[in-house]
Amino acid sequence: MASTEIRKRLYERYVSTHAGDGIRLTSASVRSRFRAFANYYGDFLPADKDASILDIGCGHGAFLCFHRERGYHNAAGVDISPEQVAIARRIGLQDVECIDAFQALSVRPGTVAMVSALDFLEHLEKEEAMRALDAIHCALAPGGTVLIHTVNAESPFFGNVRYGDLTHESAFTHESLKQILSATCFDDIRIRPAGPIVHGILSLMRAVIWRASENLFRLAAAAETGELRDHIFTRNLIAAARRA
Repeated sequence: MASTEIRKRLYERYVSTHAGDGIRLTSASVRSRFRAFANYYGDFLPADKDASILDIGCGHGAFLCFHRERGYHNAAGVDISPEQVAIARRIGLQDVECIDAFQALSVRPGTVAMVSALDFLEHLEKEEAMRALDAIHCALAPGGTVLIHTVNAESPFFGNVRYGDLTHESAFTHESLKQILSATCFDDIRIRPAGPIVHGILSLMRAVIWRASENLFRLAAAAETGELRDHIFTRNLIAAARRA
């Protein structure tokens, strides 16, 4: 069976076979994610509330809801899973289309202030990922930003994310993510961990335990290589880069 046929079958029933939490999605459960979005991505968002934003692989639209909450009036999303798009529309998002991301990017040359690709690149093979970033670069206005959240291959637990979804094709370290962004002509590349967010006693405890665990991982890496290097160990990476 061709790879395209496998993808078609998986994406047609993506919610019912994998992302089942979307079936029970409500406005309240969407809003519960806003704190994480603000902490992870808030300082990368455009200053202009009228800026054009395109969320590719938007899923059921939680990040678009966050934009709406923040006052952005010109944000749209695309996803190739009809089930995901149906859920997005059920929770009130009309600016979501069930089309391919490459198609959506191709009709917006040089006009978009920010393209968000959250949990998107890992669904692409290496050549496709480069083509996608080239297409994003072309769609962005000069000075526009690409925002990425993707699987971190350097995490000790990365296999759970990388292989936990049959549609995943790749994973990146912070070094290879910087490499592919540089190769596709982005600059001002910033990459950081997607770690625990403190918003109460339990989350503070999680953050403290995670920080201690990171130090142990770093010590183990240094023991193996004899070098103290800049490692990121969270299961996912966050990156932002700019079209010059």
